[in-house]
Amino acid sequence: MDYLSIEFMGVVLITLLLYYLLPIKQRWGVLLISSVFFYWNALNKNSILFFVHLIMVIYAYGMGILIDKVKLKKILLACIIVCLLPLLLKKYVSFGNSAFDNLVFPIGLSFYSLQMVSYMADISRQRIKPEKNFFKLYLYFTFFPIIIQGPISRYDQLSVELFNNHHFEYKRFIKAIYLVIWAFFLKYMIADKAGIFVDEVFGNYYTYRGLYVWVAGILFSIQLYTDFLACVALSIAVAEMFGIRLFRNFNYPYLSVSVKDFWQRWHRSLSLWLRDYVYIPLGGNRKGKIRKAINLIATFTISGMWHGDGFHYILWGWMHAFYQLGDVLGFDINSKTDKFFKLKKDTLTWRTWHRIITFFEVMLAWIVFRADSTLISLKMIKSMFLYFNPWIMFDDSLLKLGLDGKDWNVLLCSIGVLIGANAIRQKYDIREWLYDQNFVIRYVIITLLIIGIIIFGTYGVMYNAESFIYGNF
Repeated sequence: MDYLSIEFMGVVLITLLLYYLLPIKQRWGVLLISSVFFYWNALNKNSILFFVHLIMVIYAYGMGILIDKVKLKKILLACIIVCLLPLLLKKYVSFGNSAFDNLVFPIGLSFYSLQMVSYMADISRQRIKPEKNFFKLYLYFTFFPIIIQGPISRYDQLSVELFNNHHFEYKRFIKAIYLVIWAFFLKYMIADKAGIFVDEVFGNYYTYRGLYVWVAGILFSIQLYTDFLACVALSIAVAEMFGIRLFRNFNYPYLSVSVKDFWQRWHRSLSLWLRDYVYIPLGGNRKGKIRKAINLIATFTISGMWHGDGFHYILWGWMHAFYQLGDVLGFDINSKTDKFFKLKKDTLTWRTWHRIITFFEVMLAWIVFRADSTLISLKMIKSMFLYFNPWIMFDDSLLKLGLDGKDWNVLLCSIGVLIGANAIRQKYDIREWLYDQNFVIRYVIITLLIIGIIIFGTYGVMYNAESFIYGNF
């Protein structure tokens, strides 16, 4: 069972019905039962996988109480290592038996193991008190809209939402439905369409060079963003139906004016986790530039390792660390171009140029991230600059890689809608505006969106929708 399945929608509808029928004090119990049911089915009803997951929750529960009583950093460190050990084994140890690998490590481990670490660390820092009710803590770790793909939540934030009283609000419910539709638009109209071209180029890197790689790199940057944004939007929308607010995981990352700014906007729940539980404990930027560089490299090494077991993931992390060390190493592209072109900070020209440079840097790193190996990624990047084939933009070359002319038109128009919506959302709440319209306008717009998604997204290009990309990490 995944977030795109009919079964998941059924779980949501039944849970909503029971949630609002039962007394307020019992409603968190409905969420607990639904979360257990969803996760049990997501594990394909594998009792051993579920047992491993349960043992980890019991461990975090017991260690949380122990850490609160003892308050020894060595105990905390040992607890964190034990908690992360299954995650490290899953990504970096091969037992030579894929069935065994799949049997031992449950889905969603990458996300809820980090929540366990933050829970124990926050207890050690006396930011929170340990949860004495095991079932409430279990719900925090397994809340079904976020267990598989995040966003990574902190206990002090999510527990307030899970266990506070929530009454049914028609307006909030309708606005959540709008967000669900938007999530499907992002997934089916942009992410999965772009993925067809991206998969063809990256899967046949030895055939497609030069401008093909440029187009694939740009489209993958858009694909990954819209796919993950759709996943998070769907999680937020489902939670909103229960009156629960989740962390906002994105803040227009491709409007960033630097890579540092990018990481304050992209996958913010992971970025803040790495900042609070890795970078700052290592010393952050408090001990000089050299120590800052070491801490930054270590943090992004861990970020790369979290995403996968290939060295290209670590290289991707190092590239992002390298980008941010320009002021330390003296090669900051933005500052040098500012001086060369005499750009004044915070002007439209300055922001536009910095966004282009930042997107280019991020895109190169995404190519490394997406490729099957480090060597392949370096060959692809090399061909971008050494192979000259601009004619493919003017003949039919791009129409032979899975998307025909109509599909390209739909994709480009959909990206245009995304850009326009992002520009408007920075000043206005689109869902609020839509809700305030009269009945006819509101439902005509919604109906047209749904029909458009069905015709041009799901069924228009004859392919099966894939699961969300970040479920693989």
